[in-house]
Amino acid sequence: MRNASIRGGRAKRGGFTLVELLVVIAIIGILIGLLLPAVQAAREAARRMQCTNNLKQMGLAFQNYHDVHKNFPLGAIKGNYGSYGTLSGRNWRLFILPFAEQETLYSQLNWNGYVANSRWVGGAFLNNKVLEKKVVDLYVCPSAYWKKVVKDAQSNAFFDANGSQIANYTGIVGASPDPAGRASKIKTMDTGVVADNGALTYNDSRGMSSIVDGTSNTFIVGEQAGVNEYGCPYSANYEGAWAGCSLGKKFSELSTGEHLYGGGLTTVYKGPNYRLASPSSPDGPNGEKINQSYVLNTVFDSKHGGGCNMLHIDGSVVFASESMSEEVFRAMCSRDDGQTNQQ
Repeated sequence: MRNASIRGGRAKRGGFTLVELLVVIAIIGILIGLLLPAVQAAREAARRMQCTNNLKQMGLAFQNYHDVHKNFPLGAIKGNYGSYGTLSGRNWRLFILPFAEQETLYSQLNWNGYVANSRWVGGAFLNNKVLEKKVVDLYVCPSAYWKKVVKDAQSNAFFDANGSQIANYTGIVGASPDPAGRASKIKTMDTGVVADNGALTYNDSRGMSSIVDGTSNTFIVGEQAGVNEYGCPYSANYEGAWAGCSLGKKFSELSTGEHLYGGGLTTVYKGPNYRLASPSSPDGPNGEKINQSYVLNTVFDSKHGGGCNMLHIDGSVVFASESMSEEVFRAMCSRDDGQTNQQ
């Protein structure tokens, strides 16, 4: 009888009451609530570090390219193959591949073919099928807003890059308005303003000697996640990461109002993380345009929060705060305005 009562007493004290169970669940919920932001912050810190490392690798590739060719790469060129020069052209993202441990991919490219796809022409990636749905992780920020590859061109009127990688880093043609007030340094096209004061340009290349403001004071590439979207990412990815530009002219040969677009480049107008007020945001003072994927003045932005990563010509990477003035940011995107502003 004694053993039975002991066993009986133990059986009664063995389980949780409903109140105790609810208290335990509440405590676990509180702990998860406290830990989750820390986990998310740690993950974002890792993603931001990977983004920084991507830009550093690009910076090294630019330096090595310059050592070999004595110039920085062509920002973008129009191709001579087929009816669409942008599709058979190239931009800087392809030119630096051999200097970014992508020699194998670069060696497979055919200049007599397309590096992109468009709804307007047939022959998607003709003679360059290696690029179809190909993702080079160097050009992908882990925090980026949009998918790595555009899969359905017909669903989005702003993008014709079906099957093409979307890159999260864009080259800098310069800044408008010109930080030194030089009217000769900008031209207004029908798709925005193109400048002649940056490190990269259309159908031409520049050497280290042209960086008058200093390599540690001049940006060459910036992060562009396309978070200012209204139905599409407003980033320099029209026809994908690899396509060239629509005109085969250097800056000095361009005429006002011509149809220039493409090439993974931007002439900077607004500061980091600028948010469009609406899809029909007004043009800038010189006709700068920022509200389409193919215009010339798309905005640098990121999903990191508070700003975006920017690459100096000397290979260093900084986080450009969205609170910095547009004037300072434009000066840092210009190579020869005589200003050496630091953020």
